Amino acid sequence: MFRSIVKRGVLVMAVAALLTVPASSFAAVFKLKAVMAGTELDPGASGNATWEFDTSNNRMRLSVEGEDITLGESVFVFVNWRFIGEATLVNGFFDINLDTQDGDIVPRVKNGHNVSILSNACWLVLEGAFAIDR
Repeated sequence: MFRSIVKRGVLVMAVAALLTVPASSFAAVFKLKAVMAGTELDPGASGNATWEFDTSNNRMRLSVEGEDITLGESVFVFVNWRFIGEATLVNGFFDINLDTQDGDIVPRVKNGHNVSILSNACWLVLEGAFAIDR
């Protein structure tokens, strides 16, 4: 019986200790990254995409960039076949940055979701898939 009382007492103290820890102590930032490779139409092109979710404030951010793109004057960015935005190419480079704290609509991204970049003529220029950033 004494052991049972001690076990319950330890459990109660452990729960009480957890209740006194601020919720922000449990916050985490989840990151997924995608490395994009050029397609046959633009093999020298490359790019990266990063998606972040901060649990402490439900903030989501998405950053997509590409370089050495030779097709077209602008690109269309898609994540998991959902249109994200259009960007103008400057010397073959583009970037798009979305942040929920700025009022942007940032899609939820999961491991394995694709990221595709199409030229303004709708040719697939870059493609990749999100994976857990370790």
